[in-house]
Parts: sequence; structure tokens; C-alpha cells
Amino acid sequence: MKNSIFSVAIAVVLLLVVGFGLAAITTIDVGAAGEPACYGAQGGTMRVAGEGCTYVFESGSRVREEPHTLALADGGTISAAYGVQTLSLSANATATITTTGYVAGDVLGLYNPSPTYTLTIVDSGTAKLSSAIALAENDWAELWFDGTNWVQTGESNN
Repeated sequence: MKNSIFSVAIAVVLLLVVGFGLAAITTIDVGAAGEPACYGAQGGTMRVAGEGCTYVFESGSRVREEPHTLALADGGTISAAYGVQTLSLSANATATITTTGYVAGDVLGLYNPSPTYTLTIVDSGTAKLSSAIALAENDWAELWFDGTNWVQTGESNN
């Protein structure tokens, strides 16, 4: 009888330890909008990082961003666009780029796949370019934000 009481007590203690241990393992930081701030996508190796997440990348790891589509019309403004942007143009367009919402170190890559339409970005104000950028078919421009100005770091004229 003593052995069975002892066995039950040990089993209860082990269940509590395992239960608390699993709770600690499954605790997830929650972001401002109520969704998990840092989590792994189910069934894969992809990780999602929200506000407040910290990731450490080991040697050989790779980080890439999927390109976004940026639709622009003549007289439009490029704003709130980050990373690589594939242009969507329905006519030739001249656009300006804003500094609002950007922080020093932001990089913006613009790619034009259109065989028909060209985007021109004027070299003035906070856009510090080698000259006006005219992106025709398969052309690329890369800009870096220094905290005050957009500085052209590259361009291809294909």
C-alpha cells in the first residue's frame, strides 16, 4: 500500500513538473494587435517576426524579402514602400519619393518589368540622384535613406 501511495505521489509531482514545463515551452509573446510576435509557421522552417522579436542568424543562414507590387500613376508619390518593389504602370509616369515613415538605413529597390511604360523619378529635394532616373523595361534602381535624403546607390539601364 505504501508503494502505491508513493507511486501516485510521484506521478502527480511528475505531471505537475511536466505540465509547468510544457506551459513554459509553449508560452508565446503577443504583439500589440494580439497576434504572436514571434512564431514558426506550422509545418515549415519559416519564422515570422513581429514587433519586439529578436533573431540571431548563424553563419550560412539567408534572409530574403519577397518583392512587392507598387502601382504608380503620373504625378504619384512613392511612400511606405520598402525592399524590392516591382512597378505596375498603366502609362508613362513621373513620381516623387517621400521621406515620411522611413528611418535611416532603409533601402528601396525599384524594378520595371513593363515593355511599354517608363517611370521617371526626378532628381530634386530629398532625392539625391546622379540625374533623373528613367526606368524603362527591365531597368532597376536602388536607393538608400540616410535619415534625411534618398541617395541613389545603383541603377541598371537594360
